[in-house]
Amino acid sequence: MAAALALTGCTGESPAPATPTPTTPETIAPGTDVLPTTPPELRPGGTAAENKLYWDATIERYWAQFGLGSTQTMVDHLVGAGYDPAALEITADSTAIGLGVDSIEVSARFGGECLISDVRAERWSSVILPVLGSGQCLVGWQHQI
Repeated sequence: MAAALALTGCTGESPAPATPTPTTPETIAPGTDVLPTTPPELRPGGTAAENKLYWDATIERYWAQFGLGSTQTMVDHLVGAGYDPAALEITADSTAIGLGVDSIEVSARFGGECLISDVRAERWSSVILPVLGSGQCLVGWQHQI
């Protein structure tokens, strides 16, 4: 038996537990675009946050095709993407004296929040903000939808 113990290298002591090697999760370099694995969907009963990816994808498609475009073209695009016209607000694409505008603001209301985009010829941006005290998302005169 002594020979068997000597051959197996057993000292009679319990082996020390293995210390797991910590692993760091993979990180994505700043500035790297990450695309969702499934296309975003409109969630009519959802929150603004739940609909932001779809809103952004819809605005991006519009902007890529039309740039600043026009108020009516944007309304048609958003309604065609499934947005309820009653939840949309949009500014005019010309001033009271017929001059073109630098940007068009458009919003979609989801409960007490608004998805708002500012669309310009050279870029667009979007944000989630609370509904104003007036019950609207945008301030001032808006194009009738």
